[in-house]
Amino acid sequence: MDKPIARPPDASLQSLARLVNPRIANIGAFVNFYRLEHPNQRIDTGIIFSCGDRRANVITQTPLGEADADEIVANVNAWVAELRPESKWTTDPNEAA
Repeated sequence: MDKPIARPPDASLQSLARLVNPRIANIGAFVNFYRLEHPNQRIDTGIIFSCGDRRANVITQTPLGEADADEIVANVNAWVAELRPESKWTTDPNEAA
């Protein structure tokens, strides 16, 4: 089975990032988007949530656009809220959640 190929974000995902990132910058978070092209022509969207040195990768089969900004912001806020305070900014694996 062939693996999907990671591709950079298209114009709509770049626009979405410009809407989302300023809204979550106050909590020290940001997102990056990318596309995954599968051999069967399906394209998934990848989202990397980032806060300090913490990362979470989310893959969705649903195409994303500017209308999804509120939901993504809410999901990032919920993810950051679940991080232990001491693990948000540490580079020490013993302190990471």
